[in-house]
Amino acid sequence: MNRWLMLVISLLLAGLALTACGDSTSPSTSAGSGGNDVHITLGSPSAEMTITSDVTTFAKGKTYHFIVVNNGKMQHEFEIAKKVHANATEAEHDAASLKELQRIDPGKTQTLDYTFTDAYPAGTLEFECGMPGHYDKGQHTDVTVTA
Repeated sequence: MNRWLMLVISLLLAGLALTACGDSTSPSTSAGSGGNDVHITLGSPSAEMTITSDVTTFAKGKTYHFIVVNNGKMQHEFEIAKKVHANATEAEHDAASLKELQRIDPGKTQTLDYTFTDAYPAGTLEFECGMPGHYDKGQHTDVTVTA
């Protein structure tokens, strides 16, 4: 009996020692994604048609974990999309979408993991809200993907 107790205690101590050896200086990563966390905020009580990101320059081939929060008063969407011309139809916006989260209710959070497979110079890629009319009211922001 004492041998089993000693074995269990030894394993617990070894586990604690390994946990304590973690690198606290590494960038914030998501446990399952292997990529950096990116915090996106859709809307706010004072400015509904906004989208902000704490990262706007990304690296090709790297996986990112997007944490998207709707701080607005109405439902929003989040899309990673190629930019389209100023008078683009909803169908053209849909065709330009690389990845999206649909119907994010006020106060809710959704996540997605995404790896940029191509480089996108400044002015060719953006984050946007795909809800009808939201893009036209300014709910989009430019991002860049470097090679």
